[in-house]
Amino acid sequence: GTDCMRKVAGAAMEPSMAAERAWLQDVVQIAPEAMPKPPEATRRRPLIFVYDLPPEFNTRFLQYRIQRRACVYRLWGASNNETNVERQYLYSLEPYLHEALLSSAHRTFDPEVADFFYVPVYTACFIYPVFAYADFPWYPGPSEIRPMQASMLLLEVLRHLQTTYPF
Repeated sequence: GTDCMRKVAGAAMEPSMAAERAWLQDVVQIAPEAMPKPPEATRRRPLIFVYDLPPEFNTRFLQYRIQRRACVYRLWGASNNETNVERQYLYSLEPYLHEALLSSAHRTFDPEVADFFYVPVYTACFIYPVFAYADFPWYPGPSEIRPMQASMLLLEVLRHLQTTYPF
């Protein structure tokens, strides 16, 4: 999945490479829920559970984007020591919201206490450029144009959630 933090409170954290990569220091944050001593149950609400989906539903689309600035809200400089924040590109909203929720104080790893559930699917990144044909039909459907493929992508995500998660 996308998230490299602990998945359940009390589980060991996966090792981070942020300490040895200076350009990550300012942007890598550990969600409070992932801390060795998670926040108390009485913390401010709403609590949001972020589904951990396979990359085919979100980050894979970043790999195949057609422009460097497409679908990202932050770009690394040539020397990897600077971060350029993009504020004009609407297609970057899904990755931004996803990353913000992963490090949010409102995030919970426990779906039983969640007030909201976030399903991180990057349909806008898949649709861009609008009305162009997909390289091939990634998802079964009657057409290869990207908006139709994005609709089929959402149906595939729904099937995945129904067969993988009880909530």
